Amino acid sequence: MRKIILGLILVVVAIVVAMMWRRGQPAPPVYETAFAGEDRVSVWNSTAEVREAVATLKFGDRVSVLEHDKDLTEIRTSRGASGWVESRQLISQEVWQRASELVTKAGSIPVQAFGHTHVPANLHLEPGRDAPRLLQLSRDVPVQMLARKVVAQQTPALGATPPAARPGSAVNSTGQEWWLIRAEVTELGPVAGWTLSHFIALDAPAPLPDYSTAAAMRLIAWFMLNRVPGDEGGDKPQYLTAGLKDSPGLVCDFNMLRVYTWGEKRRQYETAFVGSNLCGKLPIRVKPAAALGGDSEFYFVNVGEQDNEKFVYQMRQTSVRRVEGSAPNRESTHARAPKPRGSHVH
Repeated sequence: MRKIILGLILVVVAIVVAMMWRRGQPAPPVYETAFAGEDRVSVWNSTAEVREAVATLKFGDRVSVLEHDKDLTEIRTSRGASGWVESRQLISQEVWQRASELVTKAGSIPVQAFGHTHVPANLHLEPGRDAPRLLQLSRDVPVQMLARKVVAQQTPALGATPPAARPGSAVNSTGQEWWLIRAEVTELGPVAGWTLSHFIALDAPAPLPDYSTAAAMRLIAWFMLNRVPGDEGGDKPQYLTAGLKDSPGLVCDFNMLRVYTWGEKRRQYETAFVGSNLCGKLPIRVKPAAALGGDSEFYFVNVGEQDNEKFVYQMRQTSVRRVEGSAPNRESTHARAPKPRGSHVH
């Protein structure tokens, strides 16, 4: 019995000593978490000019941040390799979480237009050059355009070139145009972010670009409302388009609507409806027809002088009328669309 009691005492003493020893040890370091922000990130063995790559990260790879040194960051990969990367190539855990939420949000917004990157395009967490950068899309990546925002320009410094005078800039007298886009990138899956509009080329179906130009309207968004029987046994889509005529300021995403229907007699598209003096906000939501030639509906929020109002339109055959909201500025039923010079539309 005495041996048992002595054994228990020794066990308790050993536990107490172990606990006291552990309390005296320094706490393990808590490292910051970050993620690779480019398709390919080289991890270097030093900060010297002559160095070797010890690992390569892909977009979204998780790393532990060990140290910051000016524009470089020392990291440890999930496989235990340590080295240095350029700080701009990393995304913080907070920004990564917000970027993931943006992808989820983008998936719930109806597509307003389709396009592709005609140059490499940086995606930002928010509209604005100073917003956190998420990644860069390469050239010729198909994108879905979801939301639009014009960011006011800062007053240039004395003697600086005004933003509107810089070649290729997506600016007017009021600001810079940004789009929230969504894309499917090989090996990455869905990505989303804000980019400048001049990085994107629209992929609108014919004849919408030519007809919009002829109407002096810059095309912003388009939608198929229904399909009707066409020539040679095929079907023809009928379209709603939204665009800008002149500069509407920072608030309006579009100030014109046009609906194009297929005219079987003339065998060309004709203007079924024109709406102007609007100040519409994206997204435009469409309830397409359930059957060939069936009725359809579209609606959006219009910014008024006093309040925002939901405008609802219904299309039945070639007639378009507003069924909710104030009276339209101008309507025309089955009017011939302006035909671009030298064009031959089928």
